[in-house]
Amino acid sequence: MEGKIRAGASAQITVTNADGTFSELTDKEEVETAIIQSNEHKYHQTEGGLQLLEPFLTQNIGTFGDGPKVNEILDGSYTPPPSLTDATIAFLEACKRPDNFIATTQKSGPARYWNEVRTWRQRKENTTSANQHIGHFKAVMQHPSPSWLFFQRVEILTISGYSPARHRSCIDLMIMKKTNSFHVDKQRMLGILDSEFNHSNRALQHEAMQSALRNDCIAVEQYSRPQQSCICHALV
Repeated sequence: MEGKIRAGASAQITVTNADGTFSELTDKEEVETAIIQSNEHKYHQTEGGLQLLEPFLTQNIGTFGDGPKVNEILDGSYTPPPSLTDATIAFLEACKRPDNFIATTQKSGPARYWNEVRTWRQRKENTTSANQHIGHFKAVMQHPSPSWLFFQRVEILTISGYSPARHRSCIDLMIMKKTNSFHVDKQRMLGILDSEFNHSNRALQHEAMQSALRNDCIAVEQYSRPQQSCICHALV
């Protein structure tokens, strides 16, 4: 509990009572209940303010970006409804595809397979994970037959868009932001995703960043790119 780096999950927390006093909770069920209530409040703070999910806009862009006006948004010719806020209009304008857009070349099946094997072998086994341990996947990727089976399992999800139940659940791991800071509002929440889902997200993130780099679509203040760092940004 005392060391920030190796403390692990929060084993005790402090909550503020209705009269302004504080209570220290150490019982497992009490701690979990207080954390769930706090997280539910945090997660729902922004509900009701997103126009992208309003019916008058989803009929154009769809719930998942598959509506009839998406191509107009991408080429910058979309005429937004007059009821949109400036923030929503700015977001839609920022979605415009670059004029000289360089599309990502689709890799062959064998190339995707070997990329899956390579990236799993590079993962650190001590990475926090949910459901099947990362070490399980690293071991599988050492053998041709099971690694091909696991690759096909991921491919089905990627191609079809199917979302299994294990990918739609998350373990909330609470850790202290600062040493000896036990208040429930001062805890940092880490979402521990399914190992396979987490790895697929990493691959998607990598492809998206590479596409952004090729098309010069990364903000000037974004230093998370090759041969640049946040230290450079701070010095400038």
